[in-house]
Amino acid sequence: MKWIEEIIKVLKQNNGEAMHYATIAELVVENNPEITETNATPNQTVNQYLNNNSTLFEKVARGIYKLKDDSIQENVEYSEIPAEEIDKIRQEESRKLIVKAYGLHWKRNNVDWKKPNDLKVLGAQSEAKNVNFAKMRGVYILHNEQEIVYVGQAISEEGIGKRLREHTKDRLANRWNKFSWFGLDSVNSNGEIIRSSVNDFQLSIQGIADVLEGILLEILEPRSNRRGGNGFAPNNKNDNGDLELGEYSQVIDDAVEKELFRHMVNKYLSTK
Repeated sequence: MKWIEEIIKVLKQNNGEAMHYATIAELVVENNPEITETNATPNQTVNQYLNNNSTLFEKVARGIYKLKDDSIQENVEYSEIPAEEIDKIRQEESRKLIVKAYGLHWKRNNVDWKKPNDLKVLGAQSEAKNVNFAKMRGVYILHNEQEIVYVGQAISEEGIGKRLREHTKDRLANRWNKFSWFGLDSVNSNGEIIRSSVNDFQLSIQGIADVLEGILLEILEPRSNRRGGNGFAPNNKNDNGDLELGEYSQVIDDAVEKELFRHMVNKYLSTK
């Protein structure tokens, strides 16, 4: 099933009215969940199709697109963009970003920390293919319901997974039950972590300020700020429109889910 066909279908169902690319992606996945079986980044994929098919789609505002008038007709002609080409375009655009993927307020107990050689720190976008962020490099925050407990960095090849696991056994072990992370590496459409190097970043002072502000706003949530940081808006709706920081929702590890089910069954049986 072709992505561009589904994008056109969603826009037609909206009577040709303009929509944000993240909303389009959400509806594409909702209509056809199987389309993301081999794609871990539906929001970015939709954004790339919209940006690279100017004969079909018109950009009316930052991140907002609609079908061009002559595209609303049936049997519209278009060309599919190969997945590898989308990844190439995305990799080039991501050079303008510092944080390329992130997760907020993930639950510590949703990860099976007992398997250091097969650690899975799982996340997904819009019910898409799971991504294992255990090897993602970046910074992380440990917190609980009351406070931020610790801020650290993971820039070795082992990634954030190793550092987080260490904190389940060190002096901080009993002080945190949630974590957030901000990754420096990219994620391709296959759900693979693509290592970034210094040469992969094309940064501006404004870009650096935006991401620092964004991290602080998302974690601290100050009452006097009425919006999130640039690039950290809900549902991946990047304020800049063209570039997206990929927020991922946590996915519970199968091993943890099975253990929870086993515990519930045993608890139920013990009452009989």
